[in-house]
Amino acid sequence: MVDVDLEAIVQTIDDLKKDRCEKKHDLEVIDEQIEMLENALVGVLTQAGVRDMEINGYTFGWKESKRKSLDQQMVKSLYPDVFNECYTEKVKDTFYFKGRY
Repeated sequence: MVDVDLEAIVQTIDDLKKDRCEKKHDLEVIDEQIEMLENALVGVLTQAGVRDMEINGYTFGWKESKRKSLDQQMVKSLYPDVFNECYTEKVKDTFYFKGRY
C-alpha cells in the first residue's frame, strides 16, 4: 500500500467540509439580504412606473432576455420513435465523502 497518512487526509477533508458548510450558511444569509433589498428596488421601480434606473453609477431594472429550448414532451408525443432513438442516458461514477455532521 502507498505510504500516506489516510487519517490526516480524512480529517483535513472533514475540517474543510465543515468550514465550507459554515461559509455556505453565511452566503445564504447574505443572499437573503440581497434578495430583500432587490425586492425593495423592484417596488420603487414599479411604483415609479419605470423599467430601469441609475444611481451613483449603478444601473438596475429589467431587461428582456429570450432563450429557445426543445420541448421534450411535445417531441416525445409527436415523434415517439425519433425521441426514443435519440434519447440517451449517461452514467458516471461520482466520488463521495460523508462526514459526521
